[in-house]
Amino acid sequence: MAESRELPAESVVQAAAKTIQSGKSSLAAMFWLDALFLLSPIALINSYDGDKGQLAFGLGFWLLVFGLITLRFWRRVKAARTAETAAKTNPALTWRLNDRQVVALNERGIPQADLAFKISRGTRDILLAVPEARVVQR
Repeated sequence: MAESRELPAESVVQAAAKTIQSGKSSLAAMFWLDALFLLSPIALINSYDGDKGQLAFGLGFWLLVFGLITLRFWRRVKAARTAETAAKTNPALTWRLNDRQVVALNERGIPQADLAFKISRGTRDILLAVPEARVVQR
C-alpha cells in the first residue's frame, strides 16, 4: 500500500501546473493525430484499390482509439485545472498525495473525488524530495 502524505496548497498548485503543461503537449499531439485520421479518408478513398469498407473500418477504428486517448488526456488536464483553482481559492481544503494521486479532503476529512488528479512519477519525486539544507552563518 502506498504511503499518504499531506501537501501544502502551494505544492498542489505547482503539481497541477506541471500536469496541465504536459497534458497540453499530449493533447496537441493527439489532436494532430485525430485530424490526420479524420482527413486521411479524403485523400485515400479515391486512390485506394482495395475494399473501401475495410479502409473505412480501419480508419474509423484508429480514429476511435486516438479519440479515446485524447479524451483521457483532456480529462486529466481538466481535473488538474479544477484542483489548481480550488487550491488557490479554498484554504479550508487539505491536500494529500497518495502514490501518484493528489486528493483534496474537506473540513471533515472526506475525499473530494472531483478535486483529485494524477501526477507523473517525476512530479511525485519532486513533491517528496527533501528540501535543500542551507547553512546560516552568523
